[in-house]
Amino acid sequence: RKLDSALFGASSVSLPVADGSGAILQNIKNGETYRFEVLNGILVFTKGSAIPAPLTSAATAVENWTVTHTAPSGGRPAKIQVNFDLKNAISLESYEFVKFLRQ
Repeated sequence: RKLDSALFGASSVSLPVADGSGAILQNIKNGETYRFEVLNGILVFTKGSAIPAPLTSAATAVENWTVTHTAPSGGRPAKIQVNFDLKNAISLESYEFVKFLRQ
């Protein structure tokens, strides 16, 4: 949910670069930088120069966090796709998040 909110109305995505992928999602919204990354299995969110805030805990590890940024093409808007796994003591579940950015 935090991902969707951070990307809604975003003016640009700086990481990963267009048509690239990586382990960090960083965008600009209302002049402020929003950053998501996984540190030691914990998903962390940073807004501007604030102290990074954990969005998950050590009890549920985030693994295989990959962010793909597809550039706009042929009238289609830019697309951000995030794939990741959540692993706890009894299960492993895979997730995919997709957001199209308005132009």
